[in-house]
Amino acid sequence: MAACGALIGALGACGHGPDVHVRSENLERHTGRSGDQVGAPVVVISEPFFSGDFEPYQVYQKTWDVVSALTRASVPTIAPWEYRQLRSGQGLMLDTDVGLLLRNEGISPDEAIQMDVRVVMLGGSARVGVLEQRERLVRVRSAEQGEIRIKLRDLSEGRELASLVVGFVEDGLSAAVTSRDQTPALTLALQRSVALIVEMLADHYAIDAGRRPLADLRFNPKPMFTYTTAYGREPLEARFEDMDALDSMVSRMRFYQYFDPEISIEHLMDFESRGGGLLVAEPGDLREHGLEEGDFILAVGDHPALGAQVLFRPLLQRRQQAVILLIERGGRPAQVILPLQEPRVEVDP
Repeated sequence: MAACGALIGALGACGHGPDVHVRSENLERHTGRSGDQVGAPVVVISEPFFSGDFEPYQVYQKTWDVVSALTRASVPTIAPWEYRQLRSGQGLMLDTDVGLLLRNEGISPDEAIQMDVRVVMLGGSARVGVLEQRERLVRVRSAEQGEIRIKLRDLSEGRELASLVVGFVEDGLSAAVTSRDQTPALTLALQRSVALIVEMLADHYAIDAGRRPLADLRFNPKPMFTYTTAYGREPLEARFEDMDALDSMVSRMRFYQYFDPEISIEHLMDFESRGGGLLVAEPGDLREHGLEEGDFILAVGDHPALGAQVLFRPLLQRRQQAVILLIERGGRPAQVILPLQEPRVEVDP
């Protein structure tokens, strides 16, 4: 891996393929003076930019893919919808947005990295397909080239630390295209991109990417329905305004299935009654601290539970003595205290 660590152009020689380009010569400047590996930085994902024919809900889904993959690889992550509700202006406002989240968890901005994610569609190939739709022929561009462009920056100064470009071809006529995922090539390319980012970070930080998840959680993606981008398109919720409750529920099911293909009607209706949160499917290692199957996590400390990353971030960082989970159990509010550090015993001299 060291051969790929300093400055890399086309990574064919490192086994990544000719459509991947990585540059990471400044990343070591975040590792401390001794050069020894240090704990993983918090990766703050900026508002993503998607060019091309993407709906706001698709931007949300693909950004969730990135957040989820980083979290599974034991990289503490902040999703853009976490600090959006605190936003006072454009960009990352350290004093009011990301900075507030970091300060509440005892993390300095110097220990965080900003991650810019851009999906850029470059145009179609020469192949053109023809689909029959409602008794008329519609020409459809069957393949379109795209690139995922990721930059890692110093959060405080904005200095570029590393960059990554991964190319892909989205074939609109592919059998892999489904109603659940209309851009499967982009999905795979994002998985590949995150794997390379984790590989780069692991060269410089102590990251246990093979760590077993502490609990099995089901994310409530309801905020996706009101998610908007800067491109002026209506959020997904606008599609369902004129539907009756049953039709709306049936239509919304496939959007929930992107996050959980096996989601039940019961859980869907429960998610619909809430604004977000995490359902505990299996408490795992957190059972010993009082978490139970069926608990619904509403907040982690001061932060709404807008994804598993909100829970796992303090568990990975361990900068606090403990964190309080606000939950609902059996229809009633409750609290669970998770110790993050071994209690200190002070002995009088």
